[in-house]
Amino acid sequence: LLCALYASSYVRPSAAQQCPDGTPAPCGPRPGAPARAAAPPPNSVAVLYLANLSRDTADAFLAEGLTEEIIIRLGQVPRLEVKSLFEVQRFRGQAAQDPAALGRTLRAAYLVVGSVQRAGDRVRLRYEVIRAATRARVAGDVIDRASSDLLTVESDIAGAVATAITGQVLPEERTRLSRRVTSDPVAYEQYLRGLQAAHNFGDEAALRSAVAFFNRAIERDSGFAAAFAGKAVAWSMLADGYVTPREGYGQTRVAANQALARDSSNALGWAMLANAAIALDLDAPEGARLARRGIALDPHGGWSRVFLSGALWAEGKTDSAIGEARRAWQAD
Repeated sequence: LLCALYASSYVRPSAAQQCPDGTPAPCGPRPGAPARAAAPPPNSVAVLYLANLSRDTADAFLAEGLTEEIIIRLGQVPRLEVKSLFEVQRFRGQAAQDPAALGRTLRAAYLVVGSVQRAGDRVRLRYEVIRAATRARVAGDVIDRASSDLLTVESDIAGAVATAITGQVLPEERTRLSRRVTSDPVAYEQYLRGLQAAHNFGDEAALRSAVAFFNRAIERDSGFAAAFAGKAVAWSMLADGYVTPREGYGQTRVAANQALARDSSNALGWAMLANAAIALDLDAPEGARLARRGIALDPHGGWSRVFLSGALWAEGKTDSAIGEARRAWQAD
């Protein structure tokens, strides 16, 4: 069951199974699908990794965490097609290269590039929105704030990017964009550190440090739903080979439930509950139900679709499982 669950996302295809751009075979246009040469959707955007210009390399968590948060925020605007973190990961450090080529490869009409620099208790963020095909600068700004005043910076940038691309952010979209995950700046910094550590899926020490960072965030703000969800992800990754499934997925379920108790609209929390139901309880129908709750809340999220794919496969619904696996790959 675990092989079924993770095959679609964690097993890297061989060269024969993978196209030059990293997508799964078969390569080239599929029946009924647009040709790869077609122009990207007009409201598509890729947020490239912010460059860390701080003297201290330990501050890299700021650049990585804020990049992820901006992507998550922009995903709250349904009119935008936002490229996922993992789609842009392989282009880290390439923001200065040919924007038109990057736009074609990512199938993104717009690119967001920028940098983060911390000096003492101040943080300076620079960003630009670029129309990829023409390399034209559409919007941009320099934001200079105290380290303790970063709670809204990602929502401010996401709002400016969304406005530059769509022309006007609707009231309900602005409400989503401006929603705070926490009001405690120290908790927020620990959360960003946890996000960076949790990306190291194959490193037990990094994953355990992610749990510790998320716990510190939670100690500061017991209502921090996103920190509980991040903790659930870290325990799920630990369960893949570093702790017993009963401990790892058991902790995943506890943290996911704690996230949802604080914010029932947290799609990642529902996805992690689905993960635990499938991997720990061997309850594929319940896993599918929970995963669909996550998809309903975040149709662009890859996690819920990965676990729905695993649940459908376990139920013997192979064609549907393959379809969800492809959607998961496209989403993330």
